[in-house]
Amino acid sequence: MNQLNSENIISEFQEFLRDQTFPCVGAKSALSHDQISFYKADGIRTRNSDKKITEKLQDFASGCTSESLFVSFVVIFENTPPLDEIEFERHLWERLQAIHNKDSENFR
Repeated sequence: MNQLNSENIISEFQEFLRDQTFPCVGAKSALSHDQISFYKADGIRTRNSDKKITEKLQDFASGCTSESLFVSFVVIFENTPPLDEIEFERHLWERLQAIHNKDSENFR
């Protein structure tokens, strides 16, 4: 995806899921039933949004029931320049670990 405003990124992401070659039927189902929640966060290289992402993800999870099939929570990291695969994975794992830590501190 190009570095665009978040609304364009959401549209591009949705088109990516609709593509015939995209294999995940769960994501396609979530999209077709309008069951994807998007959250716009600061850049993936910064901790600035970790607390808010954790809270939004907890809210999302709290709203899911046993009838909630094929739902997804997508974080769009704005203000992130293009990263190579190694940089992206390093920052992604940093964010995931930080979210896990915050969730453990304040599990709802």
